[in-house]
Amino acid sequence: MEHYDRTTFYHPALVWLNSLMKILFLVSIFLIISCQNMAVERNPNSFNFEFDPSKSCDGVNISLADLNSHKTYKYQRGEVSTWLEPASSTKAVALVAHGLNLKPSKMNALAKVLTSHDVEVLRVSLAGHRGSKREGLFTTHRIWRNEFQAHYCLAMKKAASLKVPLYFLGFSLGALTGVDFLNTQNSHTVEKMILISPATDVHWYSKIPGNLGWIGGRISLPSKNIKSYRSQPSTSLASYRAMKESQDSLKDINLTSLNIPTLIFVDPDDELVSLKKINKRIKNQRIDLWQTKSISNKGSTLKKTYHHLVVDKPSMGPHQWNLVRKNIIKHFDLKK
Repeated sequence: MEHYDRTTFYHPALVWLNSLMKILFLVSIFLIISCQNMAVERNPNSFNFEFDPSKSCDGVNISLADLNSHKTYKYQRGEVSTWLEPASSTKAVALVAHGLNLKPSKMNALAKVLTSHDVEVLRVSLAGHRGSKREGLFTTHRIWRNEFQAHYCLAMKKAASLKVPLYFLGFSLGALTGVDFLNTQNSHTVEKMILISPATDVHWYSKIPGNLGWIGGRISLPSKNIKSYRSQPSTSLASYRAMKESQDSLKDINLTSLNIPTLIFVDPDDELVSLKKINKRIKNQRIDLWQTKSISNKGSTLKKTYHHLVVDKPSMGPHQWNLVRKNIIKHFDLKK
């Protein structure tokens, strides 16, 4: 009679049951984390303001101080939302918005192009980018929309009071958030836009981190961005999910309501943004006032470069920066 060593023999049913138990264990861990994430979403916003696309700015009573203060989070003074004023009289007002996990202060070079040509700039700082890492764990699409509406109303009221045009310049996430919000408005006063590496249309793999958001907003992925540019050493899945939800909100939406003079700068080799998809959207939706312009950062003076990171002279290179600067001035009719 043949004998089996009990230490080495496993019945197929036992092997299957063992695998099932491991799967159930992993699923239970994911569910626990997801429940924690649900608690994250219930965290109150940074300020007492709720996004309402039907609300006109007349009904929005909020100040920059409301945006830049929080009873729990500690902010860095140089990274909060701020007005940047021109040296002489204001000829226009512009909203300038940063990218995902990019220091808002890194938009200062682009803002200076505007302020040096008599444009008063409201440099936007979205939740998770004001110096508090914890705030990024509580970020949602709704919060970013809330905040952009608040910033828009501040800039719109300033432009109206001065009787000057209102412009918008956004990079990556900032461009996406601006387009996402403005598209909800039946009417808005933004006359022209400049979008740099806009995250409105991205490569399929760029949405993978956003699809993992259900695991838990408190989980963060290490950032590969250059240390001096990034807001935090890692980016929360909550932030990635918020960005994906913003992108999804534009997926089947026609942007003809935003058919205003818009100049879009994109590097064809951008690791995240798809120039092909942007051009396809423009063609299919007949947004004939949108124009794309290819750029390159081959001349960047940084030791480490990314095609997506194009916000200043070091990241673009002197020649490309000069070309972008001239195009911004021309597009916004800022020639003195």
